[in-house]
Amino acid sequence: IYLTALSTFLSNESKASMLEDLELDLESGNSNFKRGYYNLQIGNKNMIDADYFYQLGEAYFSQQRFEEASKFFERAAMLNPFELPYKENYANSLLRLGEFDKSIEVLNELINEDKTKSTNAIYLRALAYLNLENFTLGCMDLKILEDTGWLGNNGIYQNFCLRD
Repeated sequence: IYLTALSTFLSNESKASMLEDLELDLESGNSNFKRGYYNLQIGNKNMIDADYFYQLGEAYFSQQRFEEASKFFERAAMLNPFELPYKENYANSLLRLGEFDKSIEVLNELINEDKTKSTNAIYLRALAYLNLENFTLGCMDLKILEDTGWLGNNGIYQNFCLRD
């Protein structure tokens, strides 16, 4: 609430300098904190518009209309680059469309630059690499997931990476 209130009074320069030295965990699950942070960083209109486009993307994705979904997820991610699931779902839509290289590009940014904590992003990247028959990089990601126990006992790592 404090951050939201501040966003209405501060200039853009003041907003940026106020948060520059803080280490913030936007994936903490605190929706009020996220809303206030987004207000400070991108403004209320962009935050609401991004959520609207994300919801449209979700609707198209559930109908397996991945082309349309990807466009809405991309737009949502551009308006609110701090809401990492927007970008992850954009990459997933690209993966479903068979645009593996573009999906990998988005996922690399999400994992390496945005520092997402989503293991699903690593899994999506592994799938994209495996579809491109880049078993070295795909298996590196699957190994990470195997070591964390995220894959469970489904044998994916063994089937793709430990074959003769």
